Amino acid sequence: MISEHVPGDAAPGSTTPAPSAAPPPTRQRIADRDFVIRLALALHSYGTPVHRLESAIGEVSAALGLEVSVFATPTAVFTSFRDAGVDDTRFDRQNSGEVDLGKLAELDELARRVIAGELDPSAGAKQVDELVKRPARGRGWKRWAAYGIASAGFAIFFGAAPAEVLWALVLGSFVGTLEGAMVPGRWQQLFEPTGAVLIALAAGLLAATFGTSAPVLTVAGIIVLVPGLSLTQSVTELAQGSLVSGSSRFLGTMLSFLMLGFGSELGRRLATLLVTVPEASMPSAWPLWQQLGAVTLSSMAFAVIFRARRKDVGAIVALSLVTYLVIHAVRPSFGAVFTALVGALVVGCGSNAFARVSRRPSLVLRVPVMLILVPGSFGLRSVLMLVEADVLHGVETAFTMLFLAVALAAGLLTANALVQPRQRL
Repeated sequence: MISEHVPGDAAPGSTTPAPSAAPPPTRQRIADRDFVIRLALALHSYGTPVHRLESAIGEVSAALGLEVSVFATPTAVFTSFRDAGVDDTRFDRQNSGEVDLGKLAELDELARRVIAGELDPSAGAKQVDELVKRPARGRGWKRWAAYGIASAGFAIFFGAAPAEVLWALVLGSFVGTLEGAMVPGRWQQLFEPTGAVLIALAAGLLAATFGTSAPVLTVAGIIVLVPGLSLTQSVTELAQGSLVSGSSRFLGTMLSFLMLGFGSELGRRLATLLVTVPEASMPSAWPLWQQLGAVTLSSMAFAVIFRARRKDVGAIVALSLVTYLVIHAVRPSFGAVFTALVGALVVGCGSNAFARVSRRPSLVLRVPVMLILVPGSFGLRSVLMLVEADVLHGVETAFTMLFLAVALAAGLLTANALVQPRQRL
């Protein structure tokens, strides 16, 4: 039998040499990879938005001479390294944790020192581990007080009476105490609905006893639990092209709204079974100087809740006051959506300018100040209306909430184009 030989093929009887295997990574390469992975996981665990995490890791990797692709979702982080034509992919399953602005600022400083060559990556990885193991600041009575002050501040924004502001302070502090008892732990998933049930029940009992407004106390008491910041973050991620992360975060936010709405309605109905809850009175606006005082105290409370460092509190309060004055001036002439757009533009430009001047992450200011603008109360009120079968007004309020979230995201994106931050976080 005659065999046919195709040009370019190995001759009959010859042996084709196997492609040479890529050399194993050096010890320095392993240390560089280890630092990048640990940094990515730490940033993810402290609530960094996915698009900012990916850009920050890309900047660090480029400085170390690594070719890395990062893909993150709210529940996982993928890191893929390419070295000598060989891919090495790692998958880490973890949930995106609560925001810790102090540790995010420290991680940013660590990354900057490694990029500048002031810190060896192996030493940087050890410092990241030490930072992660260190107990979080701001627990105990300070955190409980911060929850109460934030609730009292929002009660003033809602036009509550002085007595209702005091009760909102008590209810908010109770929510902070409940968080310390249930989070973290096996009851963590029940924290939000349990808090909503108890606050709505207490608000109904207080309304029947002292004539206060049950809806105002309910919303003010659980306002810190409302995931308005997560809603804005999900819309921003979708606008940045992080479709998987943005979609999953958006669905998680909607579930949180439903859980809070269900808990609030259950608490309200329990209260009506026990007492006769009076009709809520019309709210009245507080003077501007008193609203500014509420903004100051609320922004300080959010700085404690998100564990910002003391040296950043002054900048957080200053930007909060400027933002509130701007939206107070714009709101009478324009609608809520345009006001949210302008407010987000002020917050974005201010936080980016702060990042350029102070060499610290813009998130340090952006996260707490955005809660002055966040449309969380609209989302909660829409769910409450739907539960009470007020479908028309519920759907209308829900669409208003979504338009506000889009306006906030558009304002932040415009701010990034006008004033680019010095660093990725």
